[in-house]
Amino acid sequence: MNIDEFYKELLCILPYVTDKDKHFRIRLGNALRQYCDMIKVLEIDGNPLSKSTIDSVVHISNKIKAIVKSSMEGLPSRAFAQLHNLLYNKAGNPPIDIKSTILSYDAGESFYRIRLMDSVNDVPRKELFHIPLSKRGMVKTQRFSISGYPCLYLGETIYGCWEEMRRPQMYKCAVSRYENRETLNFIDLTIPLKDELKNHSYLKLLPLIIACMIRVADDEATYKPEYIVPQLLMEWILKNRKYTDNGGNKKEIHGIAYISTHHNEEFEFPEDSFINYAIPVFSVDLRCAYCKKLCQIFNLSLPTTNDIEKLKGAYGVEGGRQPRDPKKQRIQNYQNSDFGHLEERLNDTVRFPLESINWKH
Repeated sequence: MNIDEFYKELLCILPYVTDKDKHFRIRLGNALRQYCDMIKVLEIDGNPLSKSTIDSVVHISNKIKAIVKSSMEGLPSRAFAQLHNLLYNKAGNPPIDIKSTILSYDAGESFYRIRLMDSVNDVPRKELFHIPLSKRGMVKTQRFSISGYPCLYLGETIYGCWEEMRRPQMYKCAVSRYENRETLNFIDLTIPLKDELKNHSYLKLLPLIIACMIRVADDEATYKPEYIVPQLLMEWILKNRKYTDNGGNKKEIHGIAYISTHHNEEFEFPEDSFINYAIPVFSVDLRCAYCKKLCQIFNLSLPTTNDIEKLKGAYGVEGGRQPRDPKKQRIQNYQNSDFGHLEERLNDTVRFPLESINWKH
């Protein structure tokens, strides 16, 4: 199997949406087995993978299944220790080299956040920030959220936020644009680009990505086993935010970049439309209303809605020739959509100036 065939098959199994009627451990095992079978016949530039790389992928997959088994047996501390050993060990050669796959963004990038609200009239910026530290009881268990621990969820696009929120009615979606004031570093759980798979570190990371991309079988359930690995990974970040990269530079992990499990082809938008970010707060000092560090990192706009912006003035309709390049076509599709037009409005800093949040209140 060449890299093109491998990548096509990988995109077919992610997110993993099959076997919803089966126990989660069976679903996880089936997904990882499919990936291991693909690895065993993969050839890169005409050369088969080394036995050591294949053995590492199988080893990592088995360890992830053991982590889930421990958690479901009521042994969360053992499950966490198993994950820690998978990501870091004293020998200095972890099976999964997280440091080599960190996704970084320089200052000045745009991110978006949606919150369901009946009205955005006179709504301050802080209403589109993370849940206040004094209201931690409101923090529910989510895919990458630990119950009671506030987390700032952002999206690469407004569309990605909308999909992650299960497609709420857009007229109720208050939207703010965020901009980072310093470099951000994320554990990269997005689907690697095809060329990145030539780096064996990404091949070894993929079992972890798969374990975090199994769609929830029962949205109404209080306990969702599909969240076991993502939440343990978030706990690992809280304990290991400081790291030294392969160049010897001291850095900090801000959160996790991931692809929504609601990734689909209904809208022919660019693949990165589905990227979201989970950023846990750095401190829970109750003398502060919000995380001081996140307030210093981000500026954000006042919220608005799609309906309000269209009332101000209709969005333009783009015509002209359609690009022949499928990738460029997807970009144009997004730019011409309401999501793209709303982002364009929010990027007008005269209409929507960016300011920081006061962490004290």
